[in-house]
Amino acid sequence: MNDVKIRWDDSMLRGVVENTALYRLDLSRGRITVDPSGGYWVEIGPPLFGGLVGYRHVSKYRCGDARVAEGELLSALYSMQKAERLAARVHRTYGRDMTWITRTPLTQDEIDEHRARLEHAEKMARGERELNHEQAKQVALEKGKAALANLVENYNVVVQAPASKAAKSTGTGREAPNAVHRRTNRSK
Repeated sequence: MNDVKIRWDDSMLRGVVENTALYRLDLSRGRITVDPSGGYWVEIGPPLFGGLVGYRHVSKYRCGDARVAEGELLSALYSMQKAERLAARVHRTYGRDMTWITRTPLTQDEIDEHRARLEHAEKMARGERELNHEQAKQVALEKGKAALANLVENYNVVVQAPASKAAKSTGTGREAPNAVHRRTNRSK
């Protein structure tokens, strides 16, 4: 939630109103409500996609007067919808200029395709994280095996296979050790 302290003069407001028409903005994705204590609240719905480049979503603004509220609503919708259109179309729409890419509203097919691309990218990233985790576990296991082999070679450590629970008991209430360590005389 932000308090807006900017002043919207006639030319600034006229510019965002013109952009609303040029960019065919979906005005249903935001609203202005009257604050009972005076002023207005501008509420902006969530973007269609996450991770929009160059756009930081703020869902609620408090404005002192109607002109500021109108300017903030239109400006926020313009920024959000332009970022969504760029995200869905850049490097995927060929033969069109940036004016068409940013001014033409997204179709439901374009929205669905972009969401599918984002889901696929997230699934691939998750798989890569899991693979990296498993590889790190494998490296740690191999290091442990190499360290054990070093102990066996240098100190004649005898490694015994783990016994079953019944065979592990020594009858004294203590567990039998898994490895027997013998120190050898290394001087010959």
